[in-house]
Amino acid sequence: MIAKKIVCALGLAALLGGCAVHSSEAVKVLPSDVIKNVRIYTITIKGVPEDVSSDFKPELEKMLKLATTDCAQGQSWLNLEVTVTQFKKSNPGKAFLVGDSNVIKGQARLLDPTTGAVVGDYDIGYSVGGGGLGGALIMSQAESQMARGFAKQVCDTAFPGHKRFQRI
Repeated sequence: MIAKKIVCALGLAALLGGCAVHSSEAVKVLPSDVIKNVRIYTITIKGVPEDVSSDFKPELEKMLKLATTDCAQGQSWLNLEVTVTQFKKSNPGKAFLVGDSNVIKGQARLLDPTTGAVVGDYDIGYSVGGGGLGGALIMSQAESQMARGFAKQVCDTAFPGHKRFQRI
């Protein structure tokens, strides 16, 4: 009887498996006193891979606006410039059978709006992987999932210790 329960639990875990991985790092960090007093003035998406849909860029911009409105609530304005260099969507069949992942990588740069100088530079990476039915379902909305994850990673990396945002 116990063996049946263990087998059922493992089978269920295989159907529902999934995880998220964050691999972002700062190239040029804002000083901590500046981080606490920053607000984003404009968001510019300089580039996205050619294989994303036309809906991805506006979705990414929307998620970045929502996230940075919550995580950067200071009085000094900076501009955010984003370039997405890699976007990989999972294959649903592969995800179901052996596991797969959605991946997004890029760069987020904070610029002084007066001079255009780069004051913060961050390599952003986010992926969600999984297998089985649950993993395939988790990864089915790849573009909106990766836009949301990228925006969260921008906040977590550029504005560490920020108040957690609720809207995305």
